[in-house]
Amino acid sequence: MTRKVATSGFPNRFVIFNAQNLPKLLSMTGPFKRLAYIYIGCEDFEKDKKFYGEALGARLVWEFHEFGANVAAFDLGSEPYLLIADHVKPPSKRLIYEVDDLTKAIKELKSRGWKADGGRFEVPDGPCVNFKDPSGNEYALMEAVRPHILEGEFRKPR
Repeated sequence: MTRKVATSGFPNRFVIFNAQNLPKLLSMTGPFKRLAYIYIGCEDFEKDKKFYGEALGARLVWEFHEFGANVAAFDLGSEPYLLIADHVKPPSKRLIYEVDDLTKAIKELKSRGWKADGGRFEVPDGPCVNFKDPSGNEYALMEAVRPHILEGEFRKPR
């Protein structure tokens, strides 16, 4: 059976879907599960925190002040959360994508010519690795082995 299927986001573009090209279509998918966070550099943490919370009306999901960094997560209506961070130079935005298995994702992407920008590191949700596209835009892959851990910590009485 052959069908024309509109591609996501491009209703006027179609791919021919049939049993013969299914393996090729499936092999073209990447390891990206979802956009988890948008990491935003800030110069004045308190001023930016006030802007996101008061001017934009975003809900403060969590904030922490550890390891010489101030980071806060805001919800503007749904995920991905916006993370403002004073240890990241502004203006900048890094899209952080969740993957099921960071090691497998790195291996798969390397086989396609992808390169990491630095080594693996940890964030509260789990291990990460940064990368850049050819234009220098910043991204990260993250395996959420401790999903939403800071939300629970933020709700605990202090």
